[in-house]
Amino acid sequence: VNQELELYFQPQVDAVGRMVGAEALLRWHHPELGDIPPDTFIPVAEETGLIHAIGGWVFDQACARIADWGRSDLPFQGHLAVNVCPWQFSRPDFVDSIRLMLEKHKIDPGRLMVELTETALLYDLVETVKRLKALRALGIHISLDDFGTGYSSLSHLQDLPLDEIKIDKAFVSELGANLENPLVESMIAIGLHMKLAVIAEGVETEAQRAALVRLGCKHFQGFLFARPLPENDFRQWMAHNAHPN
Repeated sequence: VNQELELYFQPQVDAVGRMVGAEALLRWHHPELGDIPPDTFIPVAEETGLIHAIGGWVFDQACARIADWGRSDLPFQGHLAVNVCPWQFSRPDFVDSIRLMLEKHKIDPGRLMVELTETALLYDLVETVKRLKALRALGIHISLDDFGTGYSSLSHLQDLPLDEIKIDKAFVSELGANLENPLVESMIAIGLHMKLAVIAEGVETEAQRAALVRLGCKHFQGFLFARPLPENDFRQWMAHNAHPN
């Protein structure tokens, strides 16, 4: 299956379009069925246990790409975010496996961001906090994905060692130029007060971007800026759009 898997990359930018990172997104190109979306094959992979091999492959590829971009002098700015499912995160050897990837590819840990949903984080809060602290001790950044979709974000947020919260596209899609949105405003305010980076995903229109900027959001991801790109296209995007620090 690995020869049919491919990582795509979706840029993350600031309010003026400067690159602040990217998200690695898994794609499966099946020889007979064509492109199979992650929403279809990831649940099956979790049920069958294949998710561990796939997750390891994704991290290995992500670290390899970061190393390669550095050797190629491409202007990759910020971090590469990698999604981790609850099954992966709950493995006792999860942190050690990431440490080995960093050592294998000799990359700066600060270039890597682990994205986790509340589902992954809240199963065993004590163990979760211990694991997150271990990741951050390595120098890896932590992002809470799909923020706002869980029922206990606020009660546990202060207990989790996070670097970023990611506002879910379901909330972003409701934003417009003239619409009030106290929920999104509250999410951004929470992030800022807790000194966390805040990124909005699924930004598709200029009206959404403008509304988010007005509410204090500084980082964005979505079709308005770039679609998920295969690596060669992402390299070209970086060459044309990334700005040097």
